[in-house]
Amino acid sequence: MLRGDFFMDTLQFVTCVLKNAVRIHGYKLGHDGSDGYSDCIGLIVGALALGGVGWPGIHGTNYTARFLTDGLRRDASLQMGDLVFKAREPGEAGYDLPDRYADSPDRLDYYHVGVVLRAEPLRIVHCTSGGVRMDDNRGDWRYSAWLRLIQRQQTYTATVTAESGSTVNLRSGPGLQYDLVARVPLGATVEVLGETNADWALVAYNGLEGSMMRKFLTPKLPERDDRYEQIILLRQQLDIIGQALQTAQKALEALAKQISA
Repeated sequence: MLRGDFFMDTLQFVTCVLKNAVRIHGYKLGHDGSDGYSDCIGLIVGALALGGVGWPGIHGTNYTARFLTDGLRRDASLQMGDLVFKAREPGEAGYDLPDRYADSPDRLDYYHVGVVLRAEPLRIVHCTSGGVRMDDNRGDWRYSAWLRLIQRQQTYTATVTAESGSTVNLRSGPGLQYDLVARVPLGATVEVLGETNADWALVAYNGLEGSMMRKFLTPKLPERDDRYEQIILLRQQLDIIGQALQTAQKALEALAKQISA
């Protein structure tokens, strides 16, 4: 069982996830990135190891979802540091829940896991058979939870973002029914003092305090994390280019055989 305290804060966790992702060059079950290979949960296990935290259980996504997380739920709003899972229901193609969970009331098979680097714009990093990948949409990442080894960042700076408009409302309480305190311009930096619930955060801006919807807040990461993210995206692009070149080479070889025939 886990102790009641925490071992790493949110920014440390996300930074270590990125550091581990950069050193992973291929996919192997049971590995954690320390030798250049990893599976999906290994990305997280290896990240914790980089921060001096040992993994306290089975190396697996189903174990993690059931015993090492809090607040596991479907289609909830996301925030930096969340674990996100892909899951299959009984009878669904590919469903393969291990026998050790035969008595678990949760019958879902959590077959893949990733980590939310940013909520807006969305960035989910994960390790799959093609290597480390970065997703920018929710897709099949329907379930999210908080890893118990990580302390949610209670106070941090964030940038106000939105897909449209020029401002975001700061309200006197966590709901649209509360009075307007200020209209905060997009791109402004605010201090997040805490999270009221899954949708709202307590925010300070220019001496004012109020509630703002979390979907409009993008936590600021250290500059080095942005560079790690770019490395991962570049590697992903190079993999795509490499696959295209292999396909083109095979087509040329087939054409050459036809000409010489």
